[in-house]
Amino acid sequence: MIAIYIASIFAVLCFAIAFQLLRPSLPLRQAIELVVKVKEIVIDETVNDAQRATAIQRASVNLLGYSLSILLRGAGVLAFSTFPILTFHFLNLANQADVTSFLLSWQTIVVAAVTMIVVSCISGKHRGIPR
Repeated sequence: MIAIYIASIFAVLCFAIAFQLLRPSLPLRQAIELVVKVKEIVIDETVNDAQRATAIQRASVNLLGYSLSILLRGAGVLAFSTFPILTFHFLNLANQADVTSFLLSWQTIVVAAVTMIVVSCISGKHRGIPR
């Protein structure tokens, strides 16, 4: 049972490290900023229809790229966080299903989320959504 806890702790640590390194929230922030800029262009009465259409088309392509970036970065975070679980499983230290079941319990999710938020706030890396 202790191996399940250790594998879970390593998985959460790997998740937090990968989240900080890959920063899947960065493209989301950029997408929000882009939408705000395009909204300003659309409501600006000095901009003609052709310029509005061009801005919207460029924004659409950029938003697609941001979506793909979020997807790939998120997949990278999840892949990196499964490394300890699979390592413990292949070394016959802890069953992958047991570790996953433990990680998916609501108590573990709450404790891990609160811990990551507290560490983020203490380390000064907490940033709000741009306005």
